[in-house]
Amino acid sequence: MSYGTIHFFSHALARKAAFNVIVPEVHRAGPGPYPCLYLFHGLTDDYTAWLTNTGIWRYVRDLPLVVVMPDIARSFGIHTHAGECYEEFLTRDLIEYVEHAFPVRPGRESRAVGGLSMGGYASVLLGLKHPELFCSVGAHSGAYLAHKARDLEAFGPRNGEVRYRYNLFRLAEKADRARLPALYLDCGDEDYLIESNRAFHQHLEALGIPHDYREFPGVHDWDYWDTHIRHSLEHHCTALQVAPAPGA
Repeated sequence: MSYGTIHFFSHALARKAAFNVIVPEVHRAGPGPYPCLYLFHGLTDDYTAWLTNTGIWRYVRDLPLVVVMPDIARSFGIHTHAGECYEEFLTRDLIEYVEHAFPVRPGRESRAVGGLSMGGYASVLLGLKHPELFCSVGAHSGAYLAHKARDLEAFGPRNGEVRYRYNLFRLAEKADRARLPALYLDCGDEDYLIESNRAFHQHLEALGIPHDYREFPGVHDWDYWDTHIRHSLEHHCTALQVAPAPGA
């Protein structure tokens, strides 16, 4: 397994952007090309968080899977009120660069997206708005009511257009259910976001949108996410048709 940090120019952001990447070793995972998981951090972290705070490099080292962990700042993966085009960065610039620079298979069936908290919101957002790009979504402790929070600059004024446009509950209602990626959601039962997770789960159920929702003991912390990233990895591997290489 190889890993490192990449800086590249994003046209959507009009500046350099960064991501960490994990690439499997050929002798463990086979020659590739590989499917790719795009994995997002939370509001108070950056692109280094998953490698720093979890054992994800161990959990994927025997998998034929590239993992890309981009810096999404405090954007929630949206086109922010300030005019930062993070949605375009994630759905165009990042994917184009990764599929050019790394041994990654192109196409929806080879892409998964996931994250925690803010990154959980972003992964579900991309799954709902861009089902043509991803076959699998995995969200931990998702901030599904972020569009209602008063103190999040990305969304702008309380009754503004950005908050309306990026209301996940409304986007779920508009989604083409026949095209949606496989959805996995979990949250700790003592997490301060548990009620918003339950509300989003119930909303998806009422809409008849298939999804795997789970609650586990835990709070909003890295001990929880380090444990349960393994559950979302299982979910992604099923959707991507990925299994550890024989004899790995």
